[in-house]
Amino acid sequence: MSWPDPPTISPPGPAVPTPRPDHAWPAVIAGLAVVALLAGALVVVGRGTGSSIGATAEPTTSAPATSSTTAPATTPGPGGPTAGGTGVTAVDAQLAEISRFVERQRGLQFAQPVKVDLVDDAEFQRRLLTDFDKDTGELVTSGKLLQALGLVPPNSDVVAQMRSLLGVGVLGFYDPTTKELVVRGTDLTPMTRQTVAHELTHALDDQHFGLDRPEYDQRDDEISFGFSALGEGDARRVENAYAASLSSADRAELRREESAVGGGAQLGQVPEALIQILMAPYDLGEVLVDRLYRDGGQAAVDAAFSDPPSTSEQLLDPAKYESHEARREVPAPPADGATIDQGVFGAFLLETLLTDAGVDAATARRAVDGWAGDRYVAWTAPGGGTCLRVDVATDSAADGQALAAALGRWRSSQAGATVEQPAADDVRLTSCTSVAA
Repeated sequence: MSWPDPPTISPPGPAVPTPRPDHAWPAVIAGLAVVALLAGALVVVGRGTGSSIGATAEPTTSAPATSSTTAPATTPGPGGPTAGGTGVTAVDAQLAEISRFVERQRGLQFAQPVKVDLVDDAEFQRRLLTDFDKDTGELVTSGKLLQALGLVPPNSDVVAQMRSLLGVGVLGFYDPTTKELVVRGTDLTPMTRQTVAHELTHALDDQHFGLDRPEYDQRDDEISFGFSALGEGDARRVENAYAASLSSADRAELRREESAVGGGAQLGQVPEALIQILMAPYDLGEVLVDRLYRDGGQAAVDAAFSDPPSTSEQLLDPAKYESHEARREVPAPPADGATIDQGVFGAFLLETLLTDAGVDAATARRAVDGWAGDRYVAWTAPGGGTCLRVDVATDSAADGQALAAALGRWRSSQAGATVEQPAADDVRLTSCTSVAA
């Protein structure tokens, strides 16, 4: 299942989650929002750093650069390229200072200066939503699949919900294709500066590793989601460090700004599962990057850009990324109608399905821990509804039974859904929308 490509984004604090899109069905995860932004990077209203609700993709160039994957961390010297370009001396001086902080925290240097556009709300939304409105076809399909699973109500307008979330939740974005870095806000308040730090991290990573990777977007597995999570996790780590470096007065003002932005977001009509999916690249990416940095320092984070996580299982459990636990190839299940989509469903969406049905988080995580691979197929049902079938392979018969048992809770809340076990270590779930979407 595919989602529009978005830029990388930045968010405010814990008050509200933020949007960030990616590519591919699990990219729903990473990507429900700003189309063509996988070439970008955004900052959303979330928990104080990158977030994931509708804007954010951090693609790199088709051929990822490797100039820094083996180079030792460097200490930036004076006089090198920095962010700026606003034409206001005092503002450019502050942007240069943030650039130097990002370089020191990231252990890399900017090769070219980065122009930062600080714009008002109206101009920011115009620029953010222009690409989103160009191509929403993949998002429409993904919305139908979410409806078939019961994750969003029948006939929900996922495109409108994502657009709304982007409008209120995104604070900034960086687009790796155009090298455009845009931040909402014309004054360099603590929250604006935090957003700049997040987006400059994307720009710095892009200069060294390339974030625009269309070859990932064309695949029907989860690598685009994994790559987005890696980039967002890196930006979040730097952003958090920047926030921690602020004075106590600025940190208090930052919390006030985040609370104001979060309090103004109207999320009551947005399904919780949709927000959870959109936040995933930020939250899971942060855990992954923290683990990589702890175990292997900056070199391990740099190396991951050449070999990003390829499954959401590797994000749920970073130890499986470090041990290179691969996904088992699973044949596509049979469709009972004209196929409209197919690909890898992923451990994260399985876990989301369970928690949305009321399974507690610990039980859900244990149930998907034995995930070994899967494949889904979607088709149009008679009458115009959408059906989805997923075949999941697990590591053992015990794992298959545990997953099937946990999915029983979901099945009981989803009219007409079925959960079967074609073999002891395999699980098949099938579900359809009750009405045309």
